[in-house]
Amino acid sequence: MKEAARAAKAIALAEIKALEKSEISSGVSKENLGVTLTFEEYSSLKNKAQDAEEGSKIKMLDAMQQVDEANLSKMDVLNRVEEAMEEVKTSKKALEEALSRVEAANRAKLAVEEALRKWRSEHGQRRRSSASHHRRDSRVLDVNGVNLIINNLFTYAPLLAIIVERSIGV
Repeated sequence: MKEAARAAKAIALAEIKALEKSEISSGVSKENLGVTLTFEEYSSLKNKAQDAEEGSKIKMLDAMQQVDEANLSKMDVLNRVEEAMEEVKTSKKALEEALSRVEAANRAKLAVEEALRKWRSEHGQRRRSSASHHRRDSRVLDVNGVNLIINNLFTYAPLLAIIVERSIGV
């Protein structure tokens, strides 16, 4: 058995030596499994690698610049939207104030109309009878001949002013 083991060991060593010889004869060794290049091939590959690296850097810088420009554009749009929102708020506030004034004016108008109706109903007979006698005397005309006293409103002006002030809250 010992002899068989020795024979197997001898065969294995012989095979290893044969493999080493074939690797040496084919130019490949255990230490050097790389590729042998000429200087021109090495220089060409090195230049191509540098060109590729520079190209990728340029592309990266272009992409970063585009991202920066997009961010600036986005900020500009957001600022314009914010300004528009402020204008909308200001316009809305002005509209609400104008509507409030219109409502107050409408309330005042209704109060004046009601007061005038009430006064006319109380003084209606006297106005009709006195108006026919004094119509010529009560007319005040401007330079164009337009009647300045319409339905004797000048006599009611102080009363109407008080009613308007009360309804508006002045």
